[in-house]
Amino acid sequence: MSMPRSRLVQVLNAHKIHNDWELLSRFTEKGEINVAVTYRVPYPRLVRPRGTQVWAPGIVTDADAHWVDNGNKTFTGQKAESWPKAMAWATEKYKITKWGPSPFGASTYLPERVIARARSWAQAKVPLQCRQCGGTGCDCWRVDT
Repeated sequence: MSMPRSRLVQVLNAHKIHNDWELLSRFTEKGEINVAVTYRVPYPRLVRPRGTQVWAPGIVTDADAHWVDNGNKTFTGQKAESWPKAMAWATEKYKITKWGPSPFGASTYLPERVIARARSWAQAKVPLQCRQCGGTGCDCWRVDT
């Protein structure tokens, strides 16, 4: 049974991993490229339009991007139109076939392999035990101290 999402975030935060950037940086293996897909809404008084971005720590996903996009491939528009385009582009370009929602929430999806590595690592750092049966048979988790 996998670690519940909220518990995963608690363990990651305790080890100074507080956002998707740090998560991708920490759990991407050498020679591997993992990108995130994030929908962003416009903020008052900022130049950036709403849209979906494909980004990764230390990687320029679009060398011809407008300066406000910081080198990230951006698909402008409402989420219903920009999200599928961004996911298809990222899947084709980076050969990532399985995506999952970020444990930190927001409108970000990460490669499932990164989330799985983070869960395995967190499970090893903090042994979890079921309150009812003492094993891993149900969803009542507690930190085993």
